[in-house]
Amino acid sequence: MKVEYNAVAAGALLVGGSLSPTFVRRDVATSFAVYPQGSLDSVATGLGDSCISALYTNVSCPDYPVSDWRSAKWRGTPGDDTILSSVCTTGCQASLKTWFSTVSGACAGKTLHEATPMRIGGFMWEGWNETCVTDPKTKKYCNAIIDTFTLVSNVTEMPRTELCSTCYLRKLAMMQASSYSVYNQDYKQQLEYVYAQCGGSGPTTIPPSPDSPPAPTTPYCVTNTKYTAMAGDTCGSIAAANSVSGANLYMQNQALIPSCASVPAGVMLCIPLTCTTYQVQVNDTCWGIEAAMNLVPGAVQQYNSWIDSECDKLEILTDWYGKSICIGPQGGRSTATPTTTIQPSQTPGNGSIPSGPGSGTGTVGTGYYRNVVSPPEGVTVAQGTTLNCGKWHVVEPGKDCGDICLAKGLPYNLFMAVNPSLSMDDCPGSLMPATALCVGPTPEWDQPPLLNTTSVVPTGTAAMSSTSSSVVSLTGTSGGPSQTTISSSASSTKSAVVSNASATSY
Repeated sequence: MKVEYNAVAAGALLVGGSLSPTFVRRDVATSFAVYPQGSLDSVATGLGDSCISALYTNVSCPDYPVSDWRSAKWRGTPGDDTILSSVCTTGCQASLKTWFSTVSGACAGKTLHEATPMRIGGFMWEGWNETCVTDPKTKKYCNAIIDTFTLVSNVTEMPRTELCSTCYLRKLAMMQASSYSVYNQDYKQQLEYVYAQCGGSGPTTIPPSPDSPPAPTTPYCVTNTKYTAMAGDTCGSIAAANSVSGANLYMQNQALIPSCASVPAGVMLCIPLTCTTYQVQVNDTCWGIEAAMNLVPGAVQQYNSWIDSECDKLEILTDWYGKSICIGPQGGRSTATPTTTIQPSQTPGNGSIPSGPGSGTGTVGTGYYRNVVSPPEGVTVAQGTTLNCGKWHVVEPGKDCGDICLAKGLPYNLFMAVNPSLSMDDCPGSLMPATALCVGPTPEWDQPPLLNTTSVVPTGTAAMSSTSSSVVSLTGTSGGPSQTTISSSASSTKSAVVSNASATSY
């Protein structure tokens, strides 16, 4: 179905060939100044010499169309392939990145015309990223592929082959990862729908404006380990140096990182819990990594929940977040005093991979549990906590979220996901004594409850009576993913057959 709508307006769908602007050829220069010499004389005193010098630096890219990318808008496909071949070069990309990083360092803490000094360069760099992104298989430019999509009035009407295409996800996720894109509430809904229909997961929140003031309070940092970014840092470089996943680093600090490709110099980041890491290589697959590193099938996805179940977007996602992924559970140690002394990354394959709570009977081996157990009797389950849980923890006063994760062997991001009542900004303050939290979810934790409970009410009361019977377990097959099997009683009136909960306090 073809539907006309304004592609420039916020919320236009990323589909339809008529939506891309047509670029008119003109004589172009091979470099240009984001700010021409002398244009900043009136504000030079407030910025300082080093900042002014950085802003006047030339960018080694064709001035057209790059110099026109001075605001956030939908980036279409230039009508002339010659333009793409001259713009989409590593030299142009590197020059835009260098300009942004240099200005970020030289102008830290300053404003230009009541905005961040990197603003225009940031729009240009994001424009390059969105214009030059390609399909990993065909090597065709994604915008050209998206231009051929069916015009529809709503994302729910898109053909599945288009909705779940690599280019469509790559485009949306790239926009979401940058404060310099036009990503808004409508694009957020589209990205959420893609994840829901096509599998996979990732952040969908609207990134802060590049001119947003700093947060008034310091977000909670589970490790109390901080890192001050330097010019040229990326999520990937920081993650590799500190033995963490690039995705975990970004998700922990999304408000401070407009783009993973260039972390602003001077910002103080929270380093997430460390893990044994692996650097994803070209043509790597989840199964190939698991075989090479002696991991159980499915371990890569379970240690990195943002990787979709088919693992067909591993290369794409690590292009954004950085190539460092976890191949072991998040560990590390929560300390009382912040420190910037961090151990270097472990070399994959050297030594044993630490085991999570799944190393014992009845668990998967990666922080997940095979069997669903009932919450402890007489204890309130925290609001929103999954009931697809194989191990429970009863909160005691004075305890810390990081300590709970370390004691139970549960990755911090997974702990927060299965217990959504906990606050990312103040996790210790959101712990409610005498409530039950899940510290051993099943792989199906985000699905409808496997136990049909009739007396668990929204406030979290844990008293449970079941009207259906199921013992849920995972049975592994050699060389393949785990499979879920459910055995039910033959009685027409069924009572739940579950393991007794072994609630723990720490």
